[in-house]
Amino acid sequence: MLYENELRNIFSRNISLPQIDTMRDALKVIEVDGLNYILAHTVKKAIENKVFDRSYKRCCLECLTIMIKGRKYYYHYASVMSIIGDGPKLTLGFETI
Repeated sequence: MLYENELRNIFSRNISLPQIDTMRDALKVIEVDGLNYILAHTVKKAIENKVFDRSYKRCCLECLTIMIKGRKYYYHYASVMSIIGDGPKLTLGFETI
């Protein structure tokens, strides 16, 4: 990914990218259980904060609308790219539709 410049938008231009050996060594010591814990609690907190709920207020001109029981709700669709299969389900990115 480093050689194909897929990480160019993650870092500022003033920061030099780490070498592949540095990234490999860092990935070797990451605890998957710790990542699972962080992801589970992040999703739990997002649900508590009603991040996934529709809103009664319009936030931009591109908001989609839906009528449910006579009440107008505003929302957005998004396409999400994430890792599937065994292990942690990391979200890699999203794009609104």
